[in-house]
Amino acid sequence: MTTAFARIAFFIRSEMRDFQFAQARELKRRFGSELHLYCGDPQKVAFYRKRDTEGLFASINGSMVLLDNATKPVADEAALMERARVLERRLGATINRLAVGNRHLGRGYALGAFNFPLSRFARDSSYAQIVQAYMTTLSFWEREFADKRITLVLNGQREAAAVARMMGIPYRSMIETRYRNTQTWMHDEFDYTPEIAEAFARDDLLTVPGIDVPYESYVRQSAAIIPSVTFKGMAKKVAYLTARQIYWRLRGFWKVRSYLYRENVRFVYRCWREFRRLRTMADGTLSDLAGRRFAYYPLHYEPERALQGISPEYFYQLSSIAAVSRDLPAGVLLAVKDHFFSAAARPHDFYAQIKDLKNVFMLDPLERGLEVVKAADVIVTICGTSGFEAAALGKPVIAFGQHNTYAFLPHVRTVTDEADLPGFLRDALESGGATERTRLEGQRFLDAIAACSFDMRGYTHVDLDSFEPDSITDSIDLLTRSLAPRHFAGAGPAFAETGV
Repeated sequence: MTTAFARIAFFIRSEMRDFQFAQARELKRRFGSELHLYCGDPQKVAFYRKRDTEGLFASINGSMVLLDNATKPVADEAALMERARVLERRLGATINRLAVGNRHLGRGYALGAFNFPLSRFARDSSYAQIVQAYMTTLSFWEREFADKRITLVLNGQREAAAVARMMGIPYRSMIETRYRNTQTWMHDEFDYTPEIAEAFARDDLLTVPGIDVPYESYVRQSAAIIPSVTFKGMAKKVAYLTARQIYWRLRGFWKVRSYLYRENVRFVYRCWREFRRLRTMADGTLSDLAGRRFAYYPLHYEPERALQGISPEYFYQLSSIAAVSRDLPAGVLLAVKDHFFSAAARPHDFYAQIKDLKNVFMLDPLERGLEVVKAADVIVTICGTSGFEAAALGKPVIAFGQHNTYAFLPHVRTVTDEADLPGFLRDALESGGATERTRLEGQRFLDAIAACSFDMRGYTHVDLDSFEPDSITDSIDLLTRSLAPRHFAGAGPAFAETGV
């Protein structure tokens, strides 16, 4: 196992840089790891080289290979496509599938976000240039990992994860569990780990508190976003974007090459306008559904790695809503709710199309999703948080996504063939909602998450240095266990001392 820590490709995230620097320090102390940092554009490379006064990293490298190559001319398109098909067979995935989760080069796959800001890369890249950019990027990571003899990839980009899998290099990514302020190490770029199902089968799990409030980062993000849908918030945001754009241009930052300024300003305006329109289109609140049987479909924000990134196999929200509407028994409604920040990106007639389905009830976007989950008879999702919450509460869940960590639970059904959907809906509605057995299974699911997660305690993305030393130790302990041949053999619950 210690071999895995010998030479690490260490990808850093700006919002967690202080925490990750402390993790790097701990990896160096425990294992003497040779760490190679990958951090984005040239300004970030310069920033981290200046910051690394301890010599934690053997090299500090840029990682914007994909977008840096997205608009370069293609010399021989036919030869390029032939080489791409060869590489696709080695990867076990098409380049187009890799592009699904990219906001720039896969913009067309965000079917419910036609009005998301347009970037220069999305505007200026041809299909052949996109293929060439991916070929260059995949070749870059294969060469990097081979030349540096990488033994572990941490938090790598989607392309780096795909190459690591192709080369047989372990990959782990630190991701929120969606339970309180906890995180775990996922095994792939689809935010999946088998460890939760493995822990579920254990007989020594510590019982942890159930879900009574949304997970902490969602609460913080909502508090930060809500002001932007007011007129005052919109004006302040436009002023901030303008000042930032001027600053980036004066400093020559790489970021100025990304999203078009006018597109960002237009999007902020749409956040204000379209949110108001969405509220007027709503059929009512949760209280209006009292006494009615209904399935609940919470719309995913698009484009987002939590949809296209985690579920590149299925990301068609209008199609899934129409399918559920079609297969619901008579008298059962389909409650649909969007996040208040999503409206700005939606195509103009997106909500009108949904409302044309006569058994759909459009909920006020300010309704609290967790309360709707508790009231619904069945929750339908692709890979959303509401599916996770419902699974933990023992409520019937129907999921279209293939990588959900809760898919193994008996009260969760995964749609791989739409012909199964009527039966899944019928069974869920006839089950009567959460039963004593499914509630116990949902609680055990949370206990399993606790057994293979670590508590971030008071950490927030606002105060980057707000973490506690124990969270660093716990995160590396958990990473070590995750890479062990038998993940949790003989190990006690990770939350035994945290009080979560």
